Amino acid sequence: MTLLALGTGIEAAAAGGKGSPMPLKSKTITFKDPQVKALCVKNWDKDGDGELSYAEAAAVTGLGDVFKWNTTIASFDELQYFTGLAGIDDYAFEMCYSLASVTLPSNLKSIGFNAFKHCFSITSIAIPESVTVIGDNAFRVCDKLTSIAIPKGVTAIGPNTFRNCYELASVALPEGLATIGKEAFYSCTGLKSITLPEGVESIESSAFECCSNLAAISLPSTLKSIANNAFEYCTSLTGVALPEGMATIGERAFENCTALAAVNIPKSVTAIGDFAFNGCRSLKEAAIPANVAAIGEGAFRNCTSLAAITVDEGNKNYCSADGVLFSKDKATLFCHPAGKEGASYAVPEGVTAIARYAFSGSKKLTGIALPETLAAIKNGAFSYCTALAGITIPKNVTEIGISAFAYCSRLAAMRCLPATPPTLGSVALVKTALSAIYVPTGSVDGYKSANNWKVYADRISARPK
Repeated sequence: MTLLALGTGIEAAAAGGKGSPMPLKSKTITFKDPQVKALCVKNWDKDGDGELSYAEAAAVTGLGDVFKWNTTIASFDELQYFTGLAGIDDYAFEMCYSLASVTLPSNLKSIGFNAFKHCFSITSIAIPESVTVIGDNAFRVCDKLTSIAIPKGVTAIGPNTFRNCYELASVALPEGLATIGKEAFYSCTGLKSITLPEGVESIESSAFECCSNLAAISLPSTLKSIANNAFEYCTSLTGVALPEGMATIGERAFENCTALAAVNIPKSVTAIGDFAFNGCRSLKEAAIPANVAAIGEGAFRNCTSLAAITVDEGNKNYCSADGVLFSKDKATLFCHPAGKEGASYAVPEGVTAIARYAFSGSKKLTGIALPETLAAIKNGAFSYCTALAGITIPKNVTEIGISAFAYCSRLAAMRCLPATPPTLGSVALVKTALSAIYVPTGSVDGYKSANNWKVYADRISARPK
């Protein structure tokens, strides 16, 4: 009789297939690991002979928690003969730290929730083609796992399935896959490239977050959405081609992708989430197409190589002037790119609001002129403008938001023209160099007693004539 050769890792048994070995049902199984044998005999030896036959193994329909948290078993290739299993139970091998080799039954249909979580010694996994469902967290923190091939019947990679598989370098995904789940490949730092097959429609939140060595990804034409944080901190990613047909780019989708130099925003995109490209320090271009109806706060914040944002003239919601992003009516200034050339900038008359984080991280600016039409300076609007030395707040301003000038480390003087103190958000002036806040004569006491202004009472005085 020819026995199926067993390898290292997890393999799918070929038992029952054409030309595959079929052990005699009367024979007993020879186990490599005596602990595994003892557990199998204890739970499934029906005739009491102290052995497990192939027939007894084939009669098993569930593993339960027999092996759960067993930190010493090392090999279970004999699992291939448990052909009565429709699936590997939830938690079946969770925290089997020493388990290095398992062969799965060839007719297996599913791998359960947390099935192999924290199996630190497994280096490779062969999942049978019959498998159609892989549970959430199934291989989470299998940190020696180097490769994976997903069978063609699987339509979704669930949440956290391969999270923290730090050495995972090769991933083969099948045609027919529709969803990459939440945190599915989170912090797979060994992953350098991946191709998502045609059929994938959504990449869920944090799916590839902290894959710090991921340098290239190929996206399918079927993709409709990239969810929040999907590629955040993919610091080696240099470029990405987003397909036409995509509708949304989620919040922080590419945040802190510090090597990302080029990204196209398809004409089909209608929404770009908050901080979507925040901290993309190598990004040189941003072109907003006509159909974009919503751009979230800080979407292009801290893009220190971005000199200009352009907007399609057909866009009904946004426009660009001198590389700066505005609402279509130019009443709201949304983004002054941090890489824009010039030490000074004059906000045009007619602007009534500086949006959240609009100038944040514009470290080249030493001077900013604000118009009389301005009424609101929103949260974080000028935060981290580290070269800004002074600022004049126009007389019609009624609101200065949270962290509006936070970390403007050289900001030494502020001239406030409103007679009534604008509402001042918490930590609006934190980590500045403010030594003087000048206010209108007759308003000194009002400023000194106003909420959050009173913290700076010793620096508030009447404006010199």
